[in-house]
Amino acid sequence: FTTWDRSSPCFVYERVLRIPCAFVTHLGACIDDKTPLLRSNDALNREGLRLLKNIGVATDARAIHSFLGWEQEFFIVPADLYKKRPDLVNCGRTLIGKLPRRHQQGELNY
Repeated sequence: FTTWDRSSPCFVYERVLRIPCAFVTHLGACIDDKTPLLRSNDALNREGLRLLKNIGVATDARAIHSFLGWEQEFFIVPADLYKKRPDLVNCGRTLIGKLPRRHQQGELNY
């Protein structure tokens, strides 16, 4: 499954809307590099707040934020640019880039 990563902002670059996302199986196993980072960030926030409370420092803190990580995006491409990409036109997805980890193909979920 593909889910929007709401912890990263959407942005427009070169007239294309880019939406950060994460990929997981229907059982919740991660099949990308970003999902483990998001889960680690949640654990860091939870345990960091617990640590601050236990040592009596910044006990009123509500969150711990990290600002480093992988990015993956959905791409909404204008029709004229789409038509210039044979891989998108013929396959409905990009063929340029890195193979999925362990050769997991997204179409297996559909």
